[in-house]
Amino acid sequence: MAESPFPSILASTSTVKKNGEVREALASNGDDGTIPRNVRHFLYPAFFPDRKRDQIASRLSELGFSTRYAECDHGLIVEEDREVASGDFDNLTEALAKMMREQGWEYDGWECAVVRIAEQEWSMRIPTDYLQMQPARWIRW
Repeated sequence: MAESPFPSILASTSTVKKNGEVREALASNGDDGTIPRNVRHFLYPAFFPDRKRDQIASRLSELGFSTRYAECDHGLIVEEDREVASGDFDNLTEALAKMMREQGWEYDGWECAVVRIAEQEWSMRIPTDYLQMQPARWIRW
């Protein structure tokens, strides 16, 4: 997903700060966040039971996200392939949080694998199915 499906939403200071903390953890592991990678966003209903999960999943799928049910708390895991270093990413996480608040849900942050430039260059030379078997280090908000 190259551009945010929510172009008019601007990130709040607290969102930029939270995302910045994750980016600092990535940087401490040699990752500047600019290389696209799988990003998982975690969404949960504020109250149980909540029957909006399928509706929310459908809407996010229409916006280009992959969705699946979380293993606990009746939530959703929403995935996309993208970088995590830009202001556009901050705006996206803000928009997801706003969308969830409007639905009576909570945005519980995101996680992604640590990707170093040297690893990316190396991984381009080996088969994708081999890479999928390799364990990844994940950093979570």
